[in-house]
Amino acid sequence: MNNMHHVNHDRWYAFDRPDDRRYRPSRPYAHGRFAHVGTGFRYAVLRVEAARHRFWLPGGFAFDVAAWDWPICADWCWDCGDDFVVYADPDHVGWYLIYNVHTGVYVHATYMGP
Repeated sequence: MNNMHHVNHDRWYAFDRPDDRRYRPSRPYAHGRFAHVGTGFRYAVLRVEAARHRFWLPGGFAFDVAAWDWPICADWCWDCGDDFVVYADPDHVGWYLIYNVHTGVYVHATYMGP
């Protein structure tokens, strides 16, 4: 069994429980909502700050990867092209899923605004 967060044939696997306390931000969407989500939008990452688990998309849009998910994506090729899709997390209010199209793996992140 593969316990890594991933997608296979449009189905999410190893998804965290909706009532997981780690996903209860004190202020959901504190920096607004990121509007360009879903398969119609593929992104290249412009910059990564590994020490803060933060990355930026074109337009200056910043995301912080959840600390518990950072080990999953720390070795991703962040600057290899339009490799990422952002999804609104359907089970965790205020969170997004950052999907790597090459690995089929996703991580949780919060939107930090432009």
